[in-house]
Amino acid sequence: MKTKLTVGSLTDTGLMRMINEDSIFCKKGDGIHIFCVADGMGGHAHGEKASGEIIEAIKKWEMSFYPEKYDCDFIKILDGFGNCLQDVNGKIYRQYNAEEVCGSTVVALLIYEGFYAVFSLGDSRIYRMRRFRFEQITTDDTWQNSAGVFGCMDDVTMRLDSRYDKLVKAVGIRENVVFHRMTDRLRRGDTFLLCSDGIYKTCDLRVLRRICAGMAFGYGRAEEKMKEIKICAYQKNAPDNLSAILVHVNDIKK
Repeated sequence: MKTKLTVGSLTDTGLMRMINEDSIFCKKGDGIHIFCVADGMGGHAHGEKASGEIIEAIKKWEMSFYPEKYDCDFIKILDGFGNCLQDVNGKIYRQYNAEEVCGSTVVALLIYEGFYAVFSLGDSRIYRMRRFRFEQITTDDTWQNSAGVFGCMDDVTMRLDSRYDKLVKAVGIRENVVFHRMTDRLRRGDTFLLCSDGIYKTCDLRVLRRICAGMAFGYGRAEEKMKEIKICAYQKNAPDNLSAILVHVNDIKK
C-alpha cells in the first residue's frame, strides 16, 4: 500500500529565547513515514540535548528499519519504536539528570500501510483534521489532567491554581516512563499538525484549524501554511521556541 503525503515543517527560536531547545524529524520513507516534534524542557539543564537525543535515536531506528524485520506487522513495528523511545528515555535520565532536571516532551506520528500511530509524552500536541472535524488527539501530561485532579474541581478553580499547566511527565526525567500510544486507520484527506506548546499557546486554535482546513481542502501549500503559523506567533511576540510539522494525506493506494 502506497501513501502519498504532503509535508511542511517549521522550527524557530522565537523572539525571546536565546537558543532553540526544540528538535524535529520528518521522514517520508519507502516502508514507513515518521514525523516527530520534541521540546526540550525550557529553564532546565541541556533541554536542547534531551530533544536532540530523541531525534537522533529515532533517526537511527528509521535508518535500520525494514518491514520484514518486524514480520511486516504494524503492532510489532510499534513495539520496536516504543522500545526505541524507552531506550532514549533511559539514556537521557542517566547522562543528563545527575545534578539538574533534564528532559523533553515528544509527539511522534508513524504512517504505515493505511494505518497511523501516535506516541506522546509531555505537553506537545498532535491535532487531526478529518473532513470538517478538528481535534486534539494527544493528551497533555499537565497537572490539571493528572489522576486525582481531573474531574475533582471546576475549571475556574483549576485555572487559578499555581500548578495549572505544569508539566508532570516528560522523556528523561524518570528512569521508567509510560508513553501514550494510539492507532487508527488512515483516511484520504486526513491532515495532522504536530506542534510544541510554543505554537498552540501563542496561536489561537481557530487559526490552527483554519490552516489545517485549508491544507485538507487543497488551499495553499504546506510550507505556506508553516509561514502563516510563524507570522501568527511573531505577531504575539513568540515568547517560546516554535516547532510544527504539517502532514496531509493526499492519497492511499493498494
